[in-house]
Amino acid sequence: VPSLILQPFLENALWHGLSTKEGDKSIVLEVEKTASDFVTIKITDNGVGRAASRKIESNKSLNRKSVGIALTMERLANFSKNFSTSYRLNIIDLKDDQGNAMGTQVIIDIPIEQLRLKTA
Repeated sequence: VPSLILQPFLENALWHGLSTKEGDKSIVLEVEKTASDFVTIKITDNGVGRAASRKIESNKSLNRKSVGIALTMERLANFSKNFSTSYRLNIIDLKDDQGNAMGTQVIIDIPIEQLRLKTA
């Protein structure tokens, strides 16, 4: 996994998802090899959700544009150039049965190189 790929997503979960949330707060990080040529990383928080976070940010007097995710996507694209498959990024707004925000999940599929050991 390229360095500093997870940091912007974890930081967003903390600052935008959990910092204004009342009550129980959690971030779950899962990493698994899901296919022969991919590693899947899931970052799930139980924060306020992206829509509520955007509303909170728009009410602040100082609005600044976050470029962390865009830069990370660019880094992943450059990293993936060495592989026959590209990375995949999916950001999911988690909701309960009534449509209320329950957090956000980021799923990153990163291509990995298969190491083949030479047999003697």
